[in-house]
Amino acid sequence: MKIRYDSDIKETIYEKRMSNGLQVFLLPKAKFQKFYGIIGVNFGSLDTCYKKDGKLYKVKDGSAHFLEHKMFESSLGDYDDLFSKYGATTNAFTSLTQTNYLFECDSHLNECIKLLLDMVSKLEISKESIEKEKGIIIEEIHSYDDDYSWVSYFKNISNLYYEHPITIDVAGSEESVKNMLPSDLQQCFDAFYHPANMVLFVTGPLNGNETMEMIEQYTTTLKYSPYTIEKVIDYHEKDTVYKKEEIIYRDIALEKINLSIKIKQDDNDPKKILKKEIGMNILLDIYFAKSSLNYLDWLNRGIINDSFGYSYSQGRDYSYLQLELESENIEQFEKEVIFFLNDLEAFKVTDEDFEVQKRKNIGYLISMFNYPDGIANTFVRYYFDRIDAFDLLKEAKTITKEEVLSYRHLLDTENISICKVKKKSFTKK
Repeated sequence: MKIRYDSDIKETIYEKRMSNGLQVFLLPKAKFQKFYGIIGVNFGSLDTCYKKDGKLYKVKDGSAHFLEHKMFESSLGDYDDLFSKYGATTNAFTSLTQTNYLFECDSHLNECIKLLLDMVSKLEISKESIEKEKGIIIEEIHSYDDDYSWVSYFKNISNLYYEHPITIDVAGSEESVKNMLPSDLQQCFDAFYHPANMVLFVTGPLNGNETMEMIEQYTTTLKYSPYTIEKVIDYHEKDTVYKKEEIIYRDIALEKINLSIKIKQDDNDPKKILKKEIGMNILLDIYFAKSSLNYLDWLNRGIINDSFGYSYSQGRDYSYLQLELESENIEQFEKEVIFFLNDLEAFKVTDEDFEVQKRKNIGYLISMFNYPDGIANTFVRYYFDRIDAFDLLKEAKTITKEEVLSYRHLLDTENISICKVKKKSFTKK
């Protein structure tokens, strides 16, 4: 077992890889009132195919999400009920790259950890339960149909990419869900639900040595064959955007615009990827945060309102930024944004501008470590990208103004895609 002290967050982390391949991290937090545990499975909606013993296997859209739903069933009862016997709550969520299962409890930590490990160690499904779940998931998919903000967001992101599976809803489509078979889920479970393809992170008022010893003893009872799966990328993505603009007509009071820029994610160095994310977030704050000169100017001139938002997202092989606004005059907003982006060199960034936004980002990261779910979820999110989440604070503290400004060229208006939601009354007859 490795025990390391992180001077930036002033915490001690216990880590060990178990004999079955499971990587475990423990973060004792004596002042926390609750325990929080999460196990991440390196399987998400972007995983569309893989190789095993030289043979290529396809994964149906929505498989990771469907499997997440079914992992709560067992011959002993629903895992929600099993955890509740110890006063614990449990949940799960599927993302583009991971499926995560978690619990929160005040006591009975060992029992909850064992339940979590049991939960992801076997799949107990029947044809009848699969058919019942299809209706639930299809209803979940359609629940977003009338949410024009979600429709605009997802359309906007989808129009950035030609072949990348980010254009596929995490839950899949109604068709892919209807065609899901028990054998499809079993195939995915056998391929991806292996301890060597998982990470466990637990935090709270725990004893690092005792908890790690318990996990080690328990994992020896869970037998697995060697992990031999190879993930395969079966698509070729262009650098340009798939579709420049799309207009959707809805019965709405205010029109909405989502403006995104596709950014190439072509670096395999984890440290450079992490620095890019931190740098881009600081850069966008300099340009668009409520305290920025640009934001105040746009607000005073009526270009934006309180609905204005911005974000930067990056993952395994994708990255993009998005601006959004609900307004009576989204066309003027579009013009202002493009004019601004085409002349970034004219926007002078002072040392004070940089330091203000840098401190803001550092403060956010520090506050994150005060919450058990914040620490654990962030750590697991970065783990499979070979990034240590505890390096976030180090990189944020040491990044320079010159490094942040070096990312300006990524805000290329040639790679913009826009989705507008307009009032139905504007439809041409």
